[in-house]
Parts: sequence; C-alpha cells; structure tokens
Amino acid sequence: MKRPIKKILLFILGLVWVGSGFSQNLILLDKDNINQVKQHQQLFNAELDLLYQRADTTLTMRPTSVMDKGVVASSGDKHDYMSRGPYWWPDPKKSDGLPYIRRDGEVNPEIVKISDKQGLKSVINAVDVLGLAYFYSENENYAQKATELLEVWFLDSATRMNPNLNFGQAIPGRTEGRGIGIIETRDFGYLLDGISLIAQSEAWTEQHQTQIKQWVSDYLDWLINSQHGKDEAVNGNNHTTWYFVQTIAMALFTDQDSLATELQKRGVKLIVDQQLEADGKQPEELSRTRSWDYSTMNLLAVYYFAILSEKLGDPIWDFQEQKIKKALDFLLPHMSKDSKWGYPQIKEMDRNSLLPVLKVAANHYSEEIYDSVLLQQYNPKESDLLLGLRYP
Repeated sequence: MKRPIKKILLFILGLVWVGSGFSQNLILLDKDNINQVKQHQQLFNAELDLLYQRADTTLTMRPTSVMDKGVVASSGDKHDYMSRGPYWWPDPKKSDGLPYIRRDGEVNPEIVKISDKQGLKSVINAVDVLGLAYFYSENENYAQKATELLEVWFLDSATRMNPNLNFGQAIPGRTEGRGIGIIETRDFGYLLDGISLIAQSEAWTEQHQTQIKQWVSDYLDWLINSQHGKDEAVNGNNHTTWYFVQTIAMALFTDQDSLATELQKRGVKLIVDQQLEADGKQPEELSRTRSWDYSTMNLLAVYYFAILSEKLGDPIWDFQEQKIKKALDFLLPHMSKDSKWGYPQIKEMDRNSLLPVLKVAANHYSEEIYDSVLLQQYNPKESDLLLGLRYP
C-alpha cells in the first residue's frame, strides 16, 4: 500500500506532534489524516480558503424541512419524504399523461415541484462543509449552524422527516414509491461524518447525539427490513453499491459493528463479484444512456465500500486480482478530452467526475499515474468533495 509524498510529509511532521486531536470514529474520513492536516494547515491553504468561503455562505442558509413541500403523501403525513422518479415523463399519447413513461437519462423538470429531495441534499451538503470548517477552524458559528439545520430536518417534532422513504421516486400513474428512491440518501456518509466533526462543539449536546443516533438507527432498520430496502439491496447496479455504502455507514455510526460486518460480507458478493468484470468493465452502467456518468458514480461508491471494508478489517483493494483497480484503469484513459468514449452518453462528459476515485486510489496503489493525473486536473474550486482535505 502506498503513501503519497504529501502523506509521507504529514506522517513525519506528525511524529513531533503531541496532542489528543480528533478521537471519534469517522465513516468516510480518516481521523489520523484530518488530525495531521489540522496541525499543518499551511500545506492546504487553497482548499481551506475555499472551505471557509463555502461555510460562510452556508451560514445564511434558511433551515429547510419536509414540511416545506406543497403536497402530502397518501399516508396523510407531511413528515413523510416524497420525490418523483427523475426519468419519467407524461405519455404524450394520453390526455392526462398517465401512466408516465420512461426516458432514461432525461430529467423531467417537474421533479423540483416536490422540494424534499433538494432540501435533504442541501442539508447534507451544508453539514458536510460546516463540519469540516468547524473542525479545522474551531469556529463555533459553523457548529451552531450545522446544529440548527440538523434540528429542523431530523429532530424537531414539528418539522422532522419520518425515518423512511416509502414515497421516494414515485411515478405518476404507476407507483407511489419505489426502492430505487433510496439512492437519494446515498450521501449520508458525509452527513454522519459532519455530525461527528461538530460533536465536540458547544452547540452539539449529548441530547442531540442521542436523538440523531435514534433517527439513524430507525432509518437503518427501515432500510434493512422494508420491502423497498430489500429491493434496493439486490437492484444490481449503482443502487446496490450505494445501498451498502449507506447502510454500513449508518451501522457504524450507531455502534452496530456486527451488523456493519454482516452487511459488508453481503455487499462484496453483490458488488465486486456481480457488478465488475475481470477487465474492469461495469456492464450495468455501460448500458445506460449516460454510461460515463453512471460508471464514475458507481465506482466512487465501490471505492467508498472499499474504505468501509478496510475499517471493518476486510480490505478489498486487491480482491479478485485487483478488480476494483482495473475498473478505475478502464475509465482512466478517458480523462483525456482526446479519447473517444465508445458507449452511450447523451450528455457532455464530466471527465473530472472520476477525480474523487483517483484521489482515494492514489492513497492505496503504487502507480504514479494516479498522482500524475490528479496533479494535472485537480482544481479545488471545481471539486465539491474538497478532495485535498478529505484524502490528503
């Protein structure tokens, strides 16, 4: 396993640092890495400046909740999360458009009429940024804002979201909700790490921690035992991968390590065995109309799954003759604008969507090509993941 030059430098500098640092468990982040970055922030000025700019902007964000939407699910409870399937459109041959028909990869703008999806995404993104900003700056304003956003979306009885996605990605005229809707909580790992990063602040109390753990535990129970959750676990593409990333993350956050291990063992078979071919192709994603987008999206989840597997004592970086590495190597040549992507892609390719995977891979494999491509193409201003701070 490789240690990039910057990581070696941080390790050496860390030898002379004595202090408690951040001690809580993290999900997608590594506490040793972020502790050492905090002690040597001068190496990360560009990333930190951008982080604080984004965090300062977030301080003015209005708290949002599931109560903001103008509709109510058939349950009659507005606290139930709702969303529409993005690729479903009115049937032009029907006067009422029902039932909707599928146009893969083409997003129906009607989906924004139900605000829950965007609201949840904004909360996750904000807590992610605020948590990192609080950890590196110790500015209590960031922790206070994150706490406010979390209270409104998850904890306050008047505004909290019920811990289920029974009505996620509905299709008019077909279904009120599908297991596929669970993809909309795929970024919970960022959310949970953000919560852990503010846990030592004055704003985040033991009561907050108890309440959010209960909410996450209840949602995890729904993910595992509901029919929607069972369907998503075996969907067979990126939905399955992200299902296991988020369920394992929630199990670890709620101190259910044995459950996390059980989920990881199931996930290896459904992800590495079934989704990745020996040459690195991802056939389920390559068959889509936005094959590059879905290949990079799924591979990021695969690499997060590898991070979680390592934390559970079962590293899979070299599993099955380095299948997950070969999946990256299959996509890597197409980072160049001169390359021809020979699969369906109805939208312009965002070649930089592979950068997060490259950054994680650079910390685990010895090939210099990963560092080289990152050096050429990584620009913190264009990265929503603030890669230099997540995986130094």
